[in-house]
Amino acid sequence: MTIAALAKKAGLSVDYVNKLELGRYMPSADKLVAIATALDVGVEELFPSERRNADKSEALEDLRTLACQYDVTQIRYLITVVRAVMRYPRRARPRN
Repeated sequence: MTIAALAKKAGLSVDYVNKLELGRYMPSADKLVAIATALDVGVEELFPSERRNADKSEALEDLRTLACQYDVTQIRYLITVVRAVMRYPRRARPRN
C-alpha cells in the first residue's frame, strides 16, 4: 500500500503519514488506531516485536508492583476483575 493510499484510508494527510514513517512525528492513540484499522491489523503490529516484548515486561513489572500493595484476597479479586474486563475488549469507535 502506498503512503497516499494509507493516508486516504486512515483519514490522514499524506504529509502526516510520510512524517510518521520518517519518525518525525509521534502519533496519538486515535491516529494509531486509524492506521491499524486502515491496514487491517492490530495496533500492536505497528511496533517491532522487540519493543512489544520490552513493553510487556515493563507492564508486567508495573502490575507486579501494584499487586504487591495488596493482600492475597485483594489480588485474587483484582484478577477476577481483570478477567471480566478482558472478556469485552475495547473496539475502535466507528467514524461518523
